Amino acid sequence: MMKQNRRGLVFVFITVIIGITVFIYFGKVLRNGVSNIECETEKNAVDEVFRFQTDEINQDAEQKTESIFEIFLEKRLEVPYLSQEDKYPTGCESVSAVMLLNYFEYDISVDTFIDLYLEKQDYYWKNGVFYAPHPDKAFIGDPRNSNSYGCYAPVIVNALNKYLLGSMEAVNLTGTSIENLIGTYINNDIPVLFWASMNMKQTQKGTTWNISENETFDWIAGEHCLVFIGYDEDNYYFNDPYQSNGIVGYEKELVDKRFNELGNQAVAIINRKQTTSN
Repeated sequence: MMKQNRRGLVFVFITVIIGITVFIYFGKVLRNGVSNIECETEKNAVDEVFRFQTDEINQDAEQKTESIFEIFLEKRLEVPYLSQEDKYPTGCESVSAVMLLNYFEYDISVDTFIDLYLEKQDYYWKNGVFYAPHPDKAFIGDPRNSNSYGCYAPVIVNALNKYLLGSMEAVNLTGTSIENLIGTYINNDIPVLFWASMNMKQTQKGTTWNISENETFDWIAGEHCLVFIGYDEDNYYFNDPYQSNGIVGYEKELVDKRFNELGNQAVAIINRKQTTSN
């Protein structure tokens, strides 16, 4: 009887030990499973946050790139417009110069610019020979007279600098390409005086006159001065004083031709510090 009781106790003891061992084993397995699930969940959450932030960065970069691209595709400055119609039939250079001055908030009229600052010389006849100065030296005639001619960039630079006694100055940009005018000036909010032709029509050989007894000059018929204010993919834009044209766009290739025909003449008003630094 005693032997049977001992066997029963041994069996119960062994059963309990096995139960405890099984409980501990499956407890570890269960905890490891939960831990793995939690780690996987955390990893997925981190991946999702990273992916969201990456998408935001990419989207922001695309927007900035698109914005920069748009800047270089199109630019147009707001320059106060003046017309030469009626009062200044040959005064495109003076009217355009005053538009530039007005853009920089200088309060000056076209008449004041012509009367006080523009170098002017008349043409005349002598012994049957027609004489006039070189348009680099003076305006030939008077801008209010329809029988006058015009002037080139150096004359306007001199007139502007007679007026500009402060921190600003006019610079002669003749010989500069349109691309460089855009990159250096238009894209930096500086409009440019620009020599081309009226309505961008084909220029022709005009009047020939004597500068001196031994030197002649051929005027370019159709010569015109405008204010270059901007561009887009297809056109260059100008404040055109001729016939109250207002703001007008011309095809780039056409403008290139006319600009070249007038010797790539251009003028800008800049801060004197820019000239010193360059």
